[in-house]
Amino acid sequence: MIAEVLGAIFIVIGVVFSALGVVGILRLPDTYSRLHASGKTSTLGVLFICLGTAFLRPSAILELLALSIFIIFSGPVGSHAIAAAVHRGTEALNEESQEQGKDATTTSGVHRNIKEYLPTIADTSASDTQ
Repeated sequence: MIAEVLGAIFIVIGVVFSALGVVGILRLPDTYSRLHASGKTSTLGVLFICLGTAFLRPSAILELLALSIFIIFSGPVGSHAIAAAVHRGTEALNEESQEQGKDATTTSGVHRNIKEYLPTIADTSASDTQ
């Protein structure tokens, strides 16, 4: 009985963390902040859900442990890869704005809108293939 209550509480905590991550993605102003919100909260959300499931299904503890280890190691790697891609896109945007004579400080930083970022990716990949 106590294990079921603890399992349900941990699952609810995990769902709340995951929901807060979604709110962070929707409400935060720039890509790096959104990435931080999604990376931290999704990892904690999944770990709490795994912990709650371990209380409800003790026979699945090994699988849940393997999943938790995978999430702990792959979450930061994925976040770093996304941040590096955004940084490369920002550098390309800064170089382009300097060539056009625009002030790089007004166009530097993080892309707030995906429509601004997609042409930069296309231009960067086209120049890499040449």
